[in-house]
Amino acid sequence: ALDYIIKRADEDFAIQLIGAFESSIQRYKQLGKTNKIDFFQIKIGEIIKNIPYDNIYYFETSSNIHKIILSEKNGMYEFYGKIKDIEDIHKNFFRCHKSYVINLQYITQIDRKNKHIELINGTKCPISIRALRNIQDKINNRLSEV
Repeated sequence: ALDYIIKRADEDFAIQLIGAFESSIQRYKQLGKTNKIDFFQIKIGEIIKNIPYDNIYYFETSSNIHKIILSEKNGMYEFYGKIKDIEDIHKNFFRCHKSYVINLQYITQIDRKNKHIELINGTKCPISIRALRNIQDKINNRLSEV
């Protein structure tokens, strides 16, 4: 008998094994229940990057066809996508113009006369007349939720 398995008969090992199985089953059950996604995922070439919603200032259509520019605290990224698919990703985002989706929590100023919004990073994004009518309601709704 060259190959044999040594069987442990002590009770502590059995209790540890059952505990490990129970915790594994709990973690497995919780995997399906985590529907809250707090980040936006982009693919740049072969790299997939997860960017937290709280770090994103705005999205803008690029001069390159079918591409979008994402501006965030750590830089800017260009990726393939549609602005229409982005406008409803999170309650903090608002489509202020046909080319821009902004993060409401970073607005510092709304200039109704010149029709632009200034963000905390100094960027001035254009705002359409229709969006000017809706933005105050959107901000008030967001504040009432907090």
